[in-house]
Amino acid sequence: LKRLTEIESIINRSPAVVFLSQNTDDMPVEFVSDNIIQFGYTKEEFLDEKVSFVKMIHPDDLDRVVTGIARCAPDKQTECHQQYRMLTKTGDARWVTGAHCIRCDQDGHITHYEGIILDDTAKKLAEAELRRAESRFRSLVEQIPAITYIMARENFGTVYVSPQVESLLGFTQNEFQTDPTIWLERLHPEDRKTVICGLEHAFSQGVTSVSEYRMLTKNNKTVWFRDASRPISGEADHSDFLQGVMLDVSDRKRAEEEIRILNKNLENHVRERTFQLEQANRSLKMEVAVRKHAEDQVRKLNQELTIRASELEEVNKELKAFSYSVSHDLRAPARIIFGLCQALIEDYGDKLDAEGHNYLDGLLSTSRRMEQLIDDMLKLSQVTRAELHVTGVDLAALALTLIAQCRRAEPSRNVEFTVEPDLEVKADFNLIRIAMENLLQNAWKFTGKLSKARIELGCTNRCNEPIYFVRDNGAGFDMEFSSRLFGVFQRLHRSDEFEGTGVGLATVRRIVNRHGGRVWAEAAVDKGATFYFTLPNTDLTIEADDENGYYTEGTADEIIT
Repeated sequence: LKRLTEIESIINRSPAVVFLSQNTDDMPVEFVSDNIIQFGYTKEEFLDEKVSFVKMIHPDDLDRVVTGIARCAPDKQTECHQQYRMLTKTGDARWVTGAHCIRCDQDGHITHYEGIILDDTAKKLAEAELRRAESRFRSLVEQIPAITYIMARENFGTVYVSPQVESLLGFTQNEFQTDPTIWLERLHPEDRKTVICGLEHAFSQGVTSVSEYRMLTKNNKTVWFRDASRPISGEADHSDFLQGVMLDVSDRKRAEEEIRILNKNLENHVRERTFQLEQANRSLKMEVAVRKHAEDQVRKLNQELTIRASELEEVNKELKAFSYSVSHDLRAPARIIFGLCQALIEDYGDKLDAEGHNYLDGLLSTSRRMEQLIDDMLKLSQVTRAELHVTGVDLAALALTLIAQCRRAEPSRNVEFTVEPDLEVKADFNLIRIAMENLLQNAWKFTGKLSKARIELGCTNRCNEPIYFVRDNGAGFDMEFSSRLFGVFQRLHRSDEFEGTGVGLATVRRIVNRHGGRVWAEAAVDKGATFYFTLPNTDLTIEADDENGYYTEGTADEIIT
């Protein structure tokens, strides 16, 4: 009896409910442990048959439990383990794990049912919560735009992979999990060695591995991933599985590549612009140096011009004095000589023989030539000093007037004169009259030995510049000596052939120069001569004058070009 009491005490201290019931429909209880109180009932309520275990079983589970108990083999004392719900006294359902056993008599008839009931409600709640948490986690994992996976250490085979593998790599979950080598095979060949070394290090050291690598999709397109993985156990040399997340970073990689290319292009552009700026800076420095040199030259030139201006002013003063001397001191003796010669002829002409008359004629001719030379020199001096008054001048009308004077002086000559009409120029009338007078008188003079002379005044236009000319068919000259043509006192013919002082063409050259133009000539011996000159349509004047003038050798076309 004492032994039974100790056994009952042990049963009552157990967290499980132990019971013994009879083999009837309601299975009345013959014994129940004290822990029945956790369902709200007392032992007395069971022993008085106010309640039974059959009535406590949840109606939805009753048939399953009874059928399960009935399947126990009576001859083998088989136990039946089941999970089902039981109702407390207040009607709450609680999950239990029941172990039931059938007892039989010597004849094999069922006499009793034995059972142990353990309350598993907390466990069931925990399992339900775990399933809910797992569902939430799985939902979260399957919604993020990344591939989550679990990888085995052996052969790096994938144990689990999230559904995103289909949208990112083109493989289904089933394909990835039934063929664990796919992940390794689809690694980009250039990245495979580096990735495997990183995984081996993570497995062996139990550390997190973060890497970026490329994988080939099912249709062999390249996708960049950022992979963060770590061993599940976290212990070195004891990790059999690795969990990780593969995030698609292809857009970022493309952007980085574009930025790299842009930076490279920008560097090249900056390098090119820097080179251009350096070149421009060098050019600017050279230009500054050149300008500084030019400024120095201009400064020196201004100094020289100042000196030349001062010298020119002195020369002008001397020229005025010389002109006065020529006009008075030289002209007076020439006139006296001329007058004395005339007096000798008038008073003593009948007393002189032929040779004496020849001497007097020579003196008269010389004095007249000296008078003409003095007049020409004064005209040349006046041309240089005269102030310009530019107006519109009709060269054609002026030429007709001058030729008419020549005809009156020598009415017996046969000269054909043609003038191009409407030759309007901008010039100083008095000066241009002197120039035209010299040119036309030259043409008149050098055609004097011809029975039929021709003189022409015209204009030709080259390179949008009008070029005026006076042409004759007279004696002409040798172009070899043309450099002397416009010099003062320079003559290309003897005095006994054609008279003159050698000042006329020099005067023409100075007048044309004063108007900013140029003058030149073309000729051949006994084939006539053509004198060309330009008169720019401007009020600018050129005061400078050199000894050789602006004459240039060559044909008109060469000079114009």
